[in-house]
Amino acid sequence: MANDWWFPRKEELLSVAGKGCPIYVYNEETLNETFFDLLSIDALDLLFYPVHANPHPKILRKAFELDVGFKCLSIDEITRILKNFPKLVPQQILFVPEHAHKEDFERAFHYGAHVAVNDLYTLKRWPYIFQDREIFICMDMGHEQGNSGLLETSVRGFYIRPQVNFHTLQDLNETIIFLTETSGHFPEVSTLIFGNTMDVNVNHEKDMMDIPDLRDHLEAIKDACPQYKLWLELPDLMVSHAGALLTEVTETGEEGGTRYIRINMDMKGPIYDGLHGASHQIINLSKCDYEEMVIKTRIIAQNKGPENTIDFMKVPASVEKGDILLFSNMGAYGPGMDFDEKGLHSVPEHYIHARNMCQVKI
Repeated sequence: MANDWWFPRKEELLSVAGKGCPIYVYNEETLNETFFDLLSIDALDLLFYPVHANPHPKILRKAFELDVGFKCLSIDEITRILKNFPKLVPQQILFVPEHAHKEDFERAFHYGAHVAVNDLYTLKRWPYIFQDREIFICMDMGHEQGNSGLLETSVRGFYIRPQVNFHTLQDLNETIIFLTETSGHFPEVSTLIFGNTMDVNVNHEKDMMDIPDLRDHLEAIKDACPQYKLWLELPDLMVSHAGALLTEVTETGEEGGTRYIRINMDMKGPIYDGLHGASHQIINLSKCDYEEMVIKTRIIAQNKGPENTIDFMKVPASVEKGDILLFSNMGAYGPGMDFDEKGLHSVPEHYIHARNMCQVKI
């Protein structure tokens, strides 16, 4: 999956920035490629888009149109999804709350969503809510507790975070052995959900998800454990590839032997929030046709302060006041982000539509 989608659309991006920046830009062609490549994996029975990653209405609609489900962290997310997509089948919703009240679980069951539970304490605290219900449990809880103590609840499947539960998915044999042994404790389990930390399958040289490798792992698990349906939560990192942040350079200079660039936005919120879980390139979109050196540079926000400064090791050497800088991999943010009617942290957002359909790579 290419991660330089901005080059062929440079003029369009400069035009967007010319109408006002800073601005987030999301590329539909990259989203298409991501969804199509994952949906073409034969071993997968269902794909879920994590609403918290980026709840932009057009991104959510793209997922809905491609029959992708939605993973929700809160009841508010479920309510918003059902309101926006009234024809959505409730079974296309996966509720995985980090912290939830009993009313949240009751409403999720009422809606008909799949429900995952993080800990045994929740089941013991509100047994009447889960009685005679099918639930998913996080692998940590199920592995430690066996099938004891789950009351009258039926365990439909496991929600697995590979980096947490398996440390590394590269050790495929251990993963398969672990799943095979666990199936003996939970014979009624029919579904495995691989959670967001599937980003262990990252090609760091190309800074992208290695989808063929992900496909091979899932197909090997499917071959070894054919009794399971395999569901996948789209990793945040893959969502991140579809987005970029455009900012304008307001000042350049050198201080204490370090080159600095000041940009026209506050970095404490938008950039810091977007830096988690993905590496980032800085492209001088105004001069991206040139092959040039990159140097260590201190990026300073319009508001001074140490919390508004980030040092990047590779920034184009030729940058002038008025140039437009592009920060790559800014399409995913994570839970708890501050959105309003203007966008993330009041920074506007723009969705650029696909010019053509992509080719499936696997």
